[in-house]
Amino acid sequence: MGTFVSRLSLLAAFCLALFLALAYGSMAIPAVQNIDAAVDAALSPMRTKPLLTAFLWVTPLGAGATLLAVMLTATGFLWNESGRPFLRPLWIVYLGTEAMTWGTKFILDRERPVFLEVASAASPSFPSAHTAGAAAVYCFFTYILMHRATPDGSARVGILAVATLIIAAVALSRVALGVHFFSDVLGGLAVAGLWLCFGVATVRKASSILKTLAGTSP
Repeated sequence: MGTFVSRLSLLAAFCLALFLALAYGSMAIPAVQNIDAAVDAALSPMRTKPLLTAFLWVTPLGAGATLLAVMLTATGFLWNESGRPFLRPLWIVYLGTEAMTWGTKFILDRERPVFLEVASAASPSFPSAHTAGAAAVYCFFTYILMHRATPDGSARVGILAVATLIIAAVALSRVALGVHFFSDVLGGLAVAGLWLCFGVATVRKASSILKTLAGTSP
C-alpha cells in the first residue's frame, strides 16, 4: 500500500509539473509555440473532407454536455452497495478536472489557433477541456470496470484499448480540427492525470478503511 501511494504521489507531482510547465511555456516560451506550429503543419495532410467529417463526429465525445450525461448515467448504475464507494471519487475526478481546466482557461486567456472553416470555439485555448474531460471520465470508468467486473486478461486489454482509443481520438480531433494547439491537448491530459491520481487514492483509502472496519467487527 505504501509503495503504491508513493508511486501515485510521484505521478501526481509529475502531472502537476507538466501542467505548470505547459501553462507557462504556451504563453512565454517560443520553443513550445514552435512545437505547436510543427504539429499543426504535420497534421495538414489529415485535413481532408472525409477525415474532418470523422473528427466532427468524434470530438463531441469530450463535450461538456456529453460528459455530464455520461456522469449522471454512471451515477445511476453505481447507486448500489457495491458501486457506491466509487461514486465520490468519480465526482471528485470529474469536478476537479472541470474546475481546474476552466479556471486555467480564463486565467491565462490564451488565444485559439486560426480556425478552419469546419469548427470553432468561444472559450480560451489552454488547456483543452474536451481532452481533459474525456481523459478523466473515461479513464476512471476503465478503473471502475477493472475492479467491479474483474474481467480476464483479454477483457482487461479490450477495455483499456477502447478507452485509450476514445481519448486519443478526442485529443487528435481537437488539434486536427484546428480548435486547439498541441500543448493545449497535453495540458488537458496533465490535468486529467492529476485528478485521476486523487480519485484512485480516494478509492484506495476508502477500501482500506472498509477492510479495517470489517476486520474489527464482531
